[in-house]
Amino acid sequence: MGLLVKLKNSQKKQWDFLLQCAKESHLEENLIALPFNRGGYGLIANPEQSSWQSSFTSVNWGLFPDQVIFILDSLEQAMEIGIFSPIAIKMAQEFWPKELILQVPINKSHPLFSKLQKTVSPQILDTIFPSETIKLMIPNDLVFTAFIQLLKIHEAVPILVGIYAQDGSGVPCVDSTRFAELYTDKRIGMILDHGTLQKGRNLKSATIVECLDDVNIDIIKEGLISTQEISSFIEKCDEEESTDDEF
Repeated sequence: MGLLVKLKNSQKKQWDFLLQCAKESHLEENLIALPFNRGGYGLIANPEQSSWQSSFTSVNWGLFPDQVIFILDSLEQAMEIGIFSPIAIKMAQEFWPKELILQVPINKSHPLFSKLQKTVSPQILDTIFPSETIKLMIPNDLVFTAFIQLLKIHEAVPILVGIYAQDGSGVPCVDSTRFAELYTDKRIGMILDHGTLQKGRNLKSATIVECLDDVNIDIIKEGLISTQEISSFIEKCDEEESTDDEF
């Protein structure tokens, strides 16, 4: 089992030390587990490292298209690897950093895409780039954002690949202790704990919206951001565009 670390807001020295340990573990062979947002805990790795594919495979969970995402630091970084239509940009500006995953066409000229084509198996490539699209998000959990800030101090923030954990069929894993029980593996070097992310029985994951262009917009998976919220926002954007066209 990985080291389960509870971080307290009041103990800054503990944060600095443990996050430094997490950074070192992340940059080597081991995976880091931590909360992405209220949508659940998951694993992260650096796709620039050749070891990440074998590390994920060794955890012995299936790779499902709605679990594998790429985690970014900013919309600007997202727009380098994904092709964003005007409505996709507006959605990102409105809902990030929240529990929204945007699925957009992949920018095939991005170096990461070219590298992964050469280094990962076709099966995993089809999973992480379904129909040549990519799932992107910006985390908003305190622990994750602190981890990103640590990477910023020492180096440019990489694009991270992550896998959401699921406790049962499609149910997000929102508790670190339960995560540790489900996904025990020697390659999980550290679990950064932010307690229980949701309470109750009706646990929801992040919402996934596919946005291929300004017309082809589909809610792939409803989660913490409701279909109504997404639909209302799209209608608002359409009304604003219609008003602009009148002038």
